[in-house]
Amino acid sequence: MLDNAFRRLRTLLAHSLARNIGWLFLFQISTYLSFLLVIPWLTHVLPASEYGAVMAVMAAAQFCFILTDYGFSASATYEVARCRGDAIRVQDVIAQVHGAKIYLVVLACLGLWLLSMVPSYQAHGVLFVYAGFAVVFQAYQPVWLLQGLENMKAYAIYMVAARFGFLFMVYAMVRDGGDGPLVMLAFALSNALGAGMGLWAMRSEGYRVLALSVRGGLHLMLRSSGYFWGRLAFALYSSMNSVVLGGVSLAQTGIFNVAEQIYKAGQSVGGPISQAMLPALTRSRNTRVLWKMLPALVAVLVLGCAAVALLAPWAVRLAFGEHYQSSVPVLYIFLLTIPVTISGMVLGYPWFAAMGRPDLVNLTAILAAGLHVCLLALLWWLGQLTAYNVACCVLATEFFMLLLRLALGWRLVRIPSPK
Repeated sequence: MLDNAFRRLRTLLAHSLARNIGWLFLFQISTYLSFLLVIPWLTHVLPASEYGAVMAVMAAAQFCFILTDYGFSASATYEVARCRGDAIRVQDVIAQVHGAKIYLVVLACLGLWLLSMVPSYQAHGVLFVYAGFAVVFQAYQPVWLLQGLENMKAYAIYMVAARFGFLFMVYAMVRDGGDGPLVMLAFALSNALGAGMGLWAMRSEGYRVLALSVRGGLHLMLRSSGYFWGRLAFALYSSMNSVVLGGVSLAQTGIFNVAEQIYKAGQSVGGPISQAMLPALTRSRNTRVLWKMLPALVAVLVLGCAAVALLAPWAVRLAFGEHYQSSVPVLYIFLLTIPVTISGMVLGYPWFAAMGRPDLVNLTAILAAGLHVCLLALLWWLGQLTAYNVACCVLATEFFMLLLRLALGWRLVRIPSPK
C-alpha cells in the first residue's frame, strides 16, 4: 500500500513537471519566434548600421535586465519554492524583491546613460531613452514568484501576450530607415504590458502588489549576491557580446546578431526544462529524471542543429537578405554551441539544487565569464574583434563551463552523505 502511494506521488510529480515544462516551452517559443519574425523585417527595412545600433542597444537592455534581476530568478524562486505554504513569508520575499529593484533600476539606467556617451552610440540617444523605460517595466515583472509557486500557466500567458504585442507593434510602426527608435518604443510598451499582466497575476494569487521594503531589499541583495555575480557573469558572455562589437563596428554587430538570434532560439529548448526542474528538484532531490532526459535531449539537439546547418545558406539569404550571407559561418559556430549550452543549463541550478549546492552554479558561471572576458580582450588587442571570432569565444566559454559543472557535480555525488 505504501509503495502504491509513493508511485502515485511520483506520477503526480512527473505530470506536474511535464505540464510546467510545456507552459515554459510555450513562453520560450513565443519569445524567440517573435524575435525571429521581427529580425527579417528589420534587416530589410532598416539600413545595416541602424539595424546594428538597434540590436546593440537591445543587447544593452538585456544586460540591464540581468542586472535588475540580480539573480532573483534563481534565489527568490528558490526561497518561494521552499516556503510556498507560508503566505506571510512569501509576501515578505515579494516586499524585499520590490525594495531591491529600486536600487537596481536606478543603477541600470545610469549604466545606459554612460553607454550612450560612447562615440559610436552618441547619434542614437533616443534608443537609450526607450531602453530605460523597457528596463523599468521589465524589472517589476514577477517571473520569479510565479516560477516559485509553479504557476507556469499564468507566467506563460502574460509573457506570450507581451512578446507578440512587440511583434505586432514593430510591424505596424517600423516602415523605413530612421524608424529604429520605434523598435525600442515597441519593446518598452511590450514590457509595460508584461508588467501589468504579471502584477495582475500576482494579485490573483492573493499577494499585495505594492508591498515594498527598502531595508529588506538591501538585506536580500546581500544574501543573493552570489546569484547576482553568477547572473552578471552570464551576461558577460551573452548580452555583452553585441554591445562590445557595437563599440567597434555596428556592421559586425548586425552580422553577429542575425546568427545569435537563431542560437537563442535553439537555447529556448533548454530554458523551460531548467526552469521547471529547479523548484521540482529542490523539493524532491530526485535527479534520476534529469539523467534520463539529458541524453535524449542532446541527441535531438544534434540532429536539429545538423538539419539547420544544411539549410543555413539558403535560409539566411531568404530571410535576411543577400548582404547578410557573411552571418552563415557565424551561425555554424553557434549551431555547434547549442547542445553544449543546453547541457550546461540542465546541469546547472536543477542538478546542484537537488544536491543542496546551487551556489556552485554561480561559481562556474563566474569562472567561465573570466575566461570569456580574457578571450575578448585578446581579440581586441590583436585587432581581431569580429562576429565570427566572438562566436568562437562563446563556444569555448560554454564548453569550459559545462566541463566545470560536470567535474564539480560528480565530486559532490562521490562525497558520502554524513550519517
